[in-house]
Amino acid sequence: MGKDIVTELGVIDISKDVIANLAGLATMECVGVVGVVSTRAFTDGLGELLGKESLSKGVEVELEDDDSLIIRVHVVLAYGIPVPVIANNIS
Repeated sequence: MGKDIVTELGVIDISKDVIANLAGLATMECVGVVGVVSTRAFTDGLGELLGKESLSKGVEVELEDDDSLIIRVHVVLAYGIPVPVIANNIS
């Protein structure tokens, strides 16, 4: 379940899957990011890059009690670009 926002016009429900897809798409646009990897790929040892249709599988979204979001994105980085530079681009 996502976040419900109540307005005078009704209720808006924002799904965690929608947030995960948007975060995955935005991450793929960053310089130095080769791909988004499924969170299961690390435990299975598979390093399969995900296509755009399943970007949310490489993104974890948590809603905190104070209505803030924690978004974790599992990425494959390009060789030769400093990690801090890529991390700055993603954030």
